[in-house]
Amino acid sequence: MSSNNRFVQSHLRRLPLFARLDEEQLNAVAGIAQVGRVEPGTLLVQQGQPAQALFLFISGRALLTRMAPDGVEEQIGSVGAGQYIGEETLYMERIEPHSLRVVEAA
Repeated sequence: MSSNNRFVQSHLRRLPLFARLDEEQLNAVAGIAQVGRVEPGTLLVQQGQPAQALFLFISGRALLTRMAPDGVEEQIGSVGAGQYIGEETLYMERIEPHSLRVVEAA
């Protein structure tokens, strides 16, 4: 097993969603995970677009925003180290209700 795969598995195991998977199942999930660095300003999720991924933040921070009916973008939350967002994309198709923009390198 590669060190990258062990890294991913160690972080996935902390999430309630994956905590009860056996080693083979966890290895399968880790095998499709992508690890990367994302710079501030990067838009990971865009409101109104099809949802595509679960994002697990090992470090950094991103802001959740949504466009209000009056056309003003409003902050509705944030995601930081040890948190994740987008779990629903693993088991259902949906349209993103918000945008997610990185504000601290993640």
